[in-house]
Amino acid sequence: MKSLLWLNGGSAAALLTLFGGTRPRLVTPYFGYSIASFAVGAAFSVGLFVWAYATQLHYGNKGITKTGQWIHSGGYIVLLGALGGFLCGLRLAYDAIMAERRRPMIGSTPTPRQTAWHEAGHAVVAWDQGFTVTLVSIRRIGDSYGCCQHTPAADCAIQSECERENIVAMAGWAAELASGEANGETYDSSDLSWVLSGLHQHAPSRIDIELGWSESEAQRIVSANFDRIERLAIELIHRVELPNASEILKLIEGPPGTASRPRGYDPR
Repeated sequence: MKSLLWLNGGSAAALLTLFGGTRPRLVTPYFGYSIASFAVGAAFSVGLFVWAYATQLHYGNKGITKTGQWIHSGGYIVLLGALGGFLCGLRLAYDAIMAERRRPMIGSTPTPRQTAWHEAGHAVVAWDQGFTVTLVSIRRIGDSYGCCQHTPAADCAIQSECERENIVAMAGWAAELASGEANGETYDSSDLSWVLSGLHQHAPSRIDIELGWSESEAQRIVSANFDRIERLAIELIHRVELPNASEILKLIEGPPGTASRPRGYDPR
C-alpha cells in the first residue's frame, strides 16, 4: 500500500519536475492525463489504507463473516485501481516524453523572413491539398505573429479530412526548416497543439503514427513547392498582408507555364 502511494506520488512529482525544469513549451495532452492518472492511483492507494483498516476492524469486532469477506474482496478492487492508475500514468508519461522530444523547440521572436516562410508554407500546402487560401498575413496582432486562413473548413471527424488539415498545420514548421531560418526552433507552438488536440479526440491510439506521417508529408510538399513558397514569402515581406484569394492563387501558381522547382534542383 505504501509502495503504491510512493510510486504514484513520486512519479507525478518526477514528471512535473521534468517538464517544469525546461523553458516554457507547449505541454502535450498526455502530460495532464498522466498526472491525473497518477493522482487517481494515489487516491486509490489512500483508499486502500482506509479499506484495510475497515476490514481489520470488521474482523476484530464480528469475526469472519460473509460481509467481512465481501469487504476483504473489495480491497483487491481498490488495490487494482491503485496499480492501474500507476501503470496508465506510466504509459501516458512515456507518450508525453516522446511527444516532447519530437516537438520543435519554441524559440524567441521570429525574423520577418521566418514568419513569412512559415505562413507561406501553410498557404502553399493548403493550396496543394485543395483548399482555397483566403488570407495570408505576417501582421503582428497581440501574441500572434501572422496567420493563414483557408476554406472550406474540414470535418476532422472524417479521417481523410483530418489528415489534410494536419498536413497544412505542420507545413509552417516544415517551411521554416526549408528557409534556413529555424535553427531547430519554431516560434509557433499553436500548430502542433491543434494537431495533437484533434488526434487525441479522433484517433488517440494513432497519435505518433499520424503526427509523424503529417510531418513527413508536409516536408515533402514544401520541398516540391520550394519556389512557390519562396515567391509568396518574398511578397509577404514586402506587403505584410495578402487578403485577396484570387491574388494569392496567382502568386502561388506563378505566371502561366511556370513550374515549381524542388529544393536542391540542379538543371545540369
